[in-house]
Parts: sequence; C-alpha cells; structure tokens
Amino acid sequence: MDNHNGFSSRHFLGAAGLVFACCFAAAVSAAPGAAFVRDGQLLIVEPGAVRGATQPKSGAIAAPAATVAPERRVAEYWGALDGDRFVVTLQDGPLNRAPAIDDPHCAFESSGKSAWIMHRDGKLAAMISKDALRLYPAPAESRIAIISPERDLLLWENDECTTIAAPGRVSNAGWSPDGRHLVVSVYPPDWSVGAVSEAATTADFLRLQNADLYLFDLASRKFVSQLTNDPGTEYGAFFSPDGKSLYYNWLHLTEDKGGLMRLDLDLDDHTSASAAAVQLTQAGNDAGETPLGRVTTYRWRGGTEGLVFEAGLPDGSGEVWSMTSSGKAPARLAAGRNPQMLDNETVVFMGADGTPQIIRSEVGR
Repeated sequence: MDNHNGFSSRHFLGAAGLVFACCFAAAVSAAPGAAFVRDGQLLIVEPGAVRGATQPKSGAIAAPAATVAPERRVAEYWGALDGDRFVVTLQDGPLNRAPAIDDPHCAFESSGKSAWIMHRDGKLAAMISKDALRLYPAPAESRIAIISPERDLLLWENDECTTIAAPGRVSNAGWSPDGRHLVVSVYPPDWSVGAVSEAATTADFLRLQNADLYLFDLASRKFVSQLTNDPGTEYGAFFSPDGKSLYYNWLHLTEDKGGLMRLDLDLDDHTSASAAAVQLTQAGNDAGETPLGRVTTYRWRGGTEGLVFEAGLPDGSGEVWSMTSSGKAPARLAAGRNPQMLDNETVVFMGADGTPQIIRSEVGR
C-alpha cells in the first residue's frame, strides 16, 4: 500500500498493515529558512529570528515568524526555488484534516490539488499542475518532480510538464544533492488503491505491497539502475550530503523486520552499489529500537554527523527525534511536526500547540 509512516512494523504485521503516514517536502538548497503551513497561510522562520540573547535554547521562538498571506489557501508547502519562489499546493474551502484511510501515505487527505509557484508577497506566479499529489523541487535550477494522483511521474521544467516513463507506480521521490539524479519508490505497474483492496489472494495482495527503489538520470532521461530488490517496501529515500550514500526506510511485508537502511553508491559514478545495504536501526518503540521517520522528514545536521526526523503517531500527530548518521543514540526531542534545520545546531519545528518551536543543542551526534 502507498502508506508509510514512523511506526514500528511490530504493531501492524509488517508493511502490509500500516495505516497512516505523512508527506513533507524534501529540504532544498533554496529553502527560505524554515516554512510551515498554518490555517492556509505560510509561516516563514528566518535564521535571524532565532539569534540574540532573548532567544532560549529551546521552546517557542521569541521573534514572530513572517506570515505569507496568499491569494488562495495553501494546503501544503513543498519547497522553494531561487528568487524567493515557493512551491505550494492550494485547496479551495476549508482544509480537510481528517485521516486518509484510502490513501494513507499522508496523514491527511491527499487527493490531487493544483500546484503553483508563489512569490513571497503571496501572489501566485504560475500554475505547475492542475492535479498534483506530491512535489519535489530540485536542489539546483528551477525543476520539480511531480507525482500525480495516479502515481505517474512528471518533470516540470521550462514552464512545461513532461511525463517520465517509470517501471511502475511511483509513490515518493528524492533528489541527489547536485540535482543530477532522482531516486523513486516504485510499486508494481498494476498498483492502485482499488487493486490492493480487491486483491483476490494473499499472494497478490503482498505482491502489490512490494516497492523497490530506482534511480532516474536527468541527463539521459532514463532510469539507469534498480537499487533494491528486497522482500518488502523500500520508501522515503534520501541522499547523504555528498551524494555517495542512499538512506531509506525498509519494512518487511509480513515479518517483524524493518528499519533505516544505508546503501553506499560506490559504482558507476555513484549510481549503483557493489554491496548490499546495511541496516542502521530496528524499527519500533521498545528498548533498542528507533521509530521510522515519516517520508521526507529526515534532515541532516552538522554536515553529515546527525539526523533529525519526525516519527508519526496513530492520531496523525508527530514527535521530533534525533540520532547519529549511523543510527546510534536515538532520542526523542519534543512533540511536534516537520523538523527543519536553520543552521547546523538549530532545529525548528511546528509545536503541538501550532506555533514554531526551536531546539539548539548537541543532538544526534
């Protein structure tokens, strides 16, 4: 199922039983500090807002976040392009924050919405797509990977969208730091919410749950390698800052196995691997276990020293966690969602009370 979150596989009988998840935009180089959506508006927290003697090491931000009041209500913020341009999806009418059981890759209802480029003054500059499910701005140049509600992969550049022929239904994606490659999580070509719910046999149900990672090369416009072929669901992939390693969540389809994986891309100009992936954590909430991060919420801190991420809870809320880049010293930092890095030491996230919060400490090293 197109559904991934931060829970232990122990609670659900493998990946096939997961219920909720959440989608956020991957961090991009042009990001304007940190950005959050609240009540249809965009809140921007600049790095300078957390500096000064009046700002504590943790807690609510002393200086208020800048508010971008758009022409229409913002549903999701997906990242930024150069020139203070934001990539957003819009939704008319009240925002639906009910859990989405039929498409639980996100914690909230995620039917396709119109995607736009919005200026900092809230004015809409250009429509990217009339019907986008998820968007991934590239870290270089004005380019955006788009996933449609049908799980097709599209590439927006030069004000045009092109459909990319993928080996199956695409669930989520992540850019390499140089923007040359895109890693995607791919389900079988006949995957759909309906096909999963109407599977005639257990074997067919499990087959539809299996997802592998593929690497798309921007220059050739081709998929150049299949990076995983394990029994289970690989998803939420992200690169190390130097682009030489790939990290991703893995859940076995039926067994109590899963965790954060690392695959070292040491062949073919960092597009394939000579050895199998290494499991860094065991998914779970018990002693010796670490919850999985929600899709695209893993953030690098201190260069390559540590990770900060959001783990999901059954009610759709989240917790901010940290750990080292090798999966050691996991620690729950706070209740909240969508952690982002303002600098190497400062984590900003949306607190449980709906206000931006920060933590500045030696976390996850």
